[in-house]
Amino acid sequence: LLAEMGDLQAAQARYKLAVKMSPENAMMWYYLARFCLNNHVDVRAEALPAARQALLLAPEDARMADIMGSVMLELDDAVSAERFFLQAAAQDPLLNLAYLHLGQLYTIQGQNKLALQNLARAVELSMEGDPVNVLAERLLTDLKE
Repeated sequence: LLAEMGDLQAAQARYKLAVKMSPENAMMWYYLARFCLNNHVDVRAEALPAARQALLLAPEDARMADIMGSVMLELDDAVSAERFFLQAAAQDPLLNLAYLHLGQLYTIQGQNKLALQNLARAVELSMEGDPVNVLAERLLTDLKE
């Protein structure tokens, strides 16, 4: 709510407090990393360590590999991003976000065939109206034009 009201500093402080209160909870670290990514705030200084900690605490949780891939992509490390997105997809073949992110990565790299395959999979795994579905459909349409 604080972020939506435009107070990113206060929102970030609350996420950091949540991590401090529950340092063994991988989801708290995940949410901190996601907040930083979504708001383009302290990606290297906050999101990267948070994603690393989330992955250390829950290495079998595909969402943690996916968030790490997203951080790597934001930091322009496409090789690491791909590795983490592929790990996420392998850990949970039904995680639509992993396929969306792979599709985005391959689109950026100009690997349209791989982008199309992964975006189509993201659509297939998403319900109509789901933000993942909407974005994947839009990217598919753009690639086909």
